Amino acid sequence: MNKLFIIGNVANDPEYHMTNADKSVCEFQVAVNRRIRRDDDPEADFFRVVTFGKTADVCAKYVTKGKKISVLGAIQFNKYTDKNGINRVSHSVYADTVEFLSPRETEEKKSKYGFEEVSNDGLPF
Repeated sequence: MNKLFIIGNVANDPEYHMTNADKSVCEFQVAVNRRIRRDDDPEADFFRVVTFGKTADVCAKYVTKGKKISVLGAIQFNKYTDKNGINRVSHSVYADTVEFLSPRETEEKKSKYGFEEVSNDGLPF
């Protein structure tokens, strides 16, 4: 079974396009922090995530750089030869499920009682 589960931050705004068969595709990278640090500098692994269909449509609309998300999917490795004749390997996560973990952004901040939050800066007292 080939299943990969990652939680991380979106590293770039998504690229959205349609295939020749009119299937939507959305691609973006997710940075996943490593537990072990080298010289106290945080390190991350970057995963290229590919989504299709309705998931791609939703990701294109709501995924933006910096958002925290979780991805469940299969990882696929591709071998290729670059323009200099060097053999390379790339990987992509073909997502089955994407969950948005960052809180929703709202136009106005409201308390749990429905009142709008106000700063003290413009008050006359």
